[in-house]
Amino acid sequence: MDENSRHIDFEILVGKYLAGEASPHEIEVLENWVKTSEENKKLFREQKRVWMLAAGKTASFKSTEAFSQLEKTLFADEKEIPAIKPPAKKLALSPVWRVAAAVTVLVSIGLLIYFMVKTPQTELVAHAGILTEKLTDGSEVTLNQQSKLTFANDFGKNERRVSLQGDAYFDVAKNPEKPFIIETDGLDIKVLGTSFYVDAGATSDIVEVIVQSGTVELHSYGGGEVTLEAGEKGIYAKGSGNLQKVVSGDQNFLSWKTKIMKFEDADLTTVATVIAKTYRVKIEIENPQLRECRLTATFDNQSLDDVLMIIEQTLDIEISRSGESVTFLGNGCL
Repeated sequence: MDENSRHIDFEILVGKYLAGEASPHEIEVLENWVKTSEENKKLFREQKRVWMLAAGKTASFKSTEAFSQLEKTLFADEKEIPAIKPPAKKLALSPVWRVAAAVTVLVSIGLLIYFMVKTPQTELVAHAGILTEKLTDGSEVTLNQQSKLTFANDFGKNERRVSLQGDAYFDVAKNPEKPFIIETDGLDIKVLGTSFYVDAGATSDIVEVIVQSGTVELHSYGGGEVTLEAGEKGIYAKGSGNLQKVVSGDQNFLSWKTKIMKFEDADLTTVATVIAKTYRVKIEIENPQLRECRLTATFDNQSLDDVLMIIEQTLDIEISRSGESVTFLGNGCL
């Protein structure tokens, strides 16, 4: 990511902060960025001044307790930022600085308008089941249960940008002139045309991206950048902001969508994890010795009860189920 992209990312983040729309994680990212250097602290301070001027206010925006705490932490030794007053004397600015100042003000005012004047949006929410929708650009999105996709009503007109909460599979229509951008918690995913899976669950400490075909770019709010090809996985740690690329050996990452599960000498812990995600259940392995049991099997669109019965018979263990809770019992396995 070039230097201009980093500044634009943080201008947007500052805008969300001032508009009261930044998530706790985004506030943390902003705080870490500001603390990184005096230059960043100065940029934040100047950006806020411009926003205050653009809003025509001397008082700060309404903020949550988290926002107030952030400013106390970063600027404990500073007084409230006053409105900018016209200078008594004209300053002799070079043409380059005039252009830079004008661009900064215009960008800030544009961001202010963007966050304060809400753009009409469409929400796709998968409540009790999986939801598959084709977007106006021809891209297809499959949302897992309890996941949400948000995008502007004029999606595709000027840009293809969506926001994801939860996990989903994307089959993106190719359009080199308009990259498809997915916003998650602290991470932007940029693609031209490809198929991939994103797991950005709110309760998870990481965001995972697994590419099935094509190329995907990951851009963290902290400036990290990773390019993924087919068969690779990107892992973003929300807490540390660490972004890494690994080879994906998970052949069941789409089992929640296809209901196809393949296990080759897999330990029971891995099996339980895949089944739990595929069928949205909680699985407990009561005896630690059972975790070492190995399973080789393929399940193709079978019911949960059938899957559990086959595992019982194959490994000679006992499995009990009560609603969405499953327990693996026994002293060992075959």
